[in-house]
Amino acid sequence: MYFSEQETQHLFDQIKAMMCDRSRLWFDQVSSDAVSDKTGIPEIQAFMDHMRMIGEPFIRGFENVVDEIRHAGFDTEEVETASQIMTRDEPIFEHYSFAVSRK
Repeated sequence: MYFSEQETQHLFDQIKAMMCDRSRLWFDQVSSDAVSDKTGIPEIQAFMDHMRMIGEPFIRGFENVVDEIRHAGFDTEEVETASQIMTRDEPIFEHYSFAVSRK
């Protein structure tokens, strides 16, 4: 969320170099719609505005987590939205998700 595509790929490359076969990468991400203020959800817009105000703007969200992580050289084992984890069907939670991947 805090890094450009190029910076993210560089970080993924460094992480991948340190991983063994049993290693797993866990990370969280937001949707690209959340970052670009296209959700139409006032709470997400307010959160993004506040992140910008404190100097920690989200730079990048993922459109398709599985495709993005595959492009980075990982295999995705699991992707779940906050809505799935919390078992709450609320649109706001569909824009925040977690992934577990391996190299």
